[in-house]
Amino acid sequence: MQAPGDPLHIYGVGGGVNRLLQLRSLETNPRDTLLAESSVGVTFRWTCRGLDSGVVELSVKLGGRVVASKRVDVKEGDEITQVLSFVPKKEDISAGKVDLEGSITLVGGQTEAADKISFPVRVVESKVRVLYVEDSPRWEFKFLMRALLREKIVEPSFVLVNGDNGDTSDGKKTKIGPPFLAAFPKDRKELFAYDMLIIGDVDPPFSAPRNANGSMRSSRAAAAWS
Repeated sequence: MQAPGDPLHIYGVGGGVNRLLQLRSLETNPRDTLLAESSVGVTFRWTCRGLDSGVVELSVKLGGRVVASKRVDVKEGDEITQVLSFVPKKEDISAGKVDLEGSITLVGGQTEAADKISFPVRVVESKVRVLYVEDSPRWEFKFLMRALLREKIVEPSFVLVNGDNGDTSDGKKTKIGPPFLAAFPKDRKELFAYDMLIIGDVDPPFSAPRNANGSMRSSRAAAAWS
């Protein structure tokens, strides 16, 4: 039994790690695929405990090369957020993926503390060109259209088969402009300029590429209609 006045000694047990600095998440915008010569935002979210002085250095590496860094004063918190930006160079373009690493390190303090997160990304030279064909502007089309337009790495175009074709009440035509097209690409060359073709709820034969005799052309896009 513990007698009154006896000293009490407390020891922690178990395998838990109480990190002074812990990088909880690392996110890029755009995600996964980065566009050369276009700004990329990297969001750090970390936890800081038990530190009352010093400086935290944030660093971003792409393929082992430092592309962005910043120093901020130490402050305690469970959800500290900081955004760094950098611009990938054309030299970063590769056939495969490279590692993007974000790290936080305590500098100028009396103790050592650091953490990092890394994941693979791809750097490309041009945006992904997407053609989305839909019968009418139904809810699913509007949802996907907004999602495609938000993506910095995507250059979308849209064709509405039975949507607003530019007719006005007085019979005149209004100009249809990007990102909407007046009609489906008329030949193989125009169609193959796109990297991806999305076909919604449409009648397949409405305007698919065809040969002079009316038969379906043998192509990747035409195969999507069969």
